[in-house]
Amino acid sequence: MICEFSLTPQIFDPTAHPDKTTWMSQVTHLVGDMFPRTGHQPICISDLYGGSWKPAAAAIAGACDEAVRGDVKKLFTRVADLCVPRDVEGEWPDSEDDWAREALTSAQNAFPISRIWASAACYDRLASNEYTSVADVSRDDCWNDVRPSRRVGMSIPDQLAALRPVLFHSTWIAFVSPYIHGSSSGDEMSLALEFLSAARAFQKNRAQPTPILLDIHTSLPPNPQNVIANIDPRLPVRDPTFQIRLFFWNFDMLDRYIIAGDVDNGGANFKQQRVRWIVTASHVARDQVNVRGNRDTPWQLLPRFEITRVFNDYYGTPPAISVARLR
Repeated sequence: MICEFSLTPQIFDPTAHPDKTTWMSQVTHLVGDMFPRTGHQPICISDLYGGSWKPAAAAIAGACDEAVRGDVKKLFTRVADLCVPRDVEGEWPDSEDDWAREALTSAQNAFPISRIWASAACYDRLASNEYTSVADVSRDDCWNDVRPSRRVGMSIPDQLAALRPVLFHSTWIAFVSPYIHGSSSGDEMSLALEFLSAARAFQKNRAQPTPILLDIHTSLPPNPQNVIANIDPRLPVRDPTFQIRLFFWNFDMLDRYIIAGDVDNGGANFKQQRVRWIVTASHVARDQVNVRGNRDTPWQLLPRFEITRVFNDYYGTPPAISVARLR
């Protein structure tokens, strides 16, 4: 559902490509296919070397000759908006080949990268199918996994697997479901707690771990304190690596959403989150095993114009009662 691409900074450098016209067509095609007209954005971009990729690529895009500089900078600006940080893996990348190798090492050591794009010359020099040449941008098989929806299995492991890139790159996760009662280990709270566990595990291995914020949104019950009391024994032991908040809403909640992004841990106001993705889930798993006869269920990544609306539904105004801080 979410694919991560790595691009060498030299993709934006006309001097790294023998034919300027062909190069511009390839870069335009690459960026255009990452931003479909539907508004869905099922791709994120590796900000390699502790966030150093973005300024390095920006400098290259800004140094293009005047004839192409404006177009290249516009294309780069769109890409830069999708950046997600990656830790430093090796020595400072002095060349395009070094940047490609840095991406591959990060993919192998930290978390897989769906595709590592490089110039045709770099691809030829490295001679490995671990990389993809920008010359092949029009090949259908380069884009087979880039789609905003997919069917996922009705088990917690299957649904965690579908969201692994989201959980790896998020420090804030919100789970919206009208079916959080806390009365049994098999309700939909189970999946939310697995999201938290997976995100914490990813953060634990980062160079600078960040605490995870998990928000639970559900319908206002007759007695909210009973729900809180039911949930509490199932929560992990209090720890500085995470926080959990519970929101009760007094309106008809019909949909399930998984909202993810970043949190400003220094912020004290109500809207301290930066939303990056929202997935709408027709059904979610309550068990570790897919019960025989259960069919896969469709999950859909919301387009950008829908993200703001849904975010404002749950963070634009205070909930029916004060937010309960569970941990």
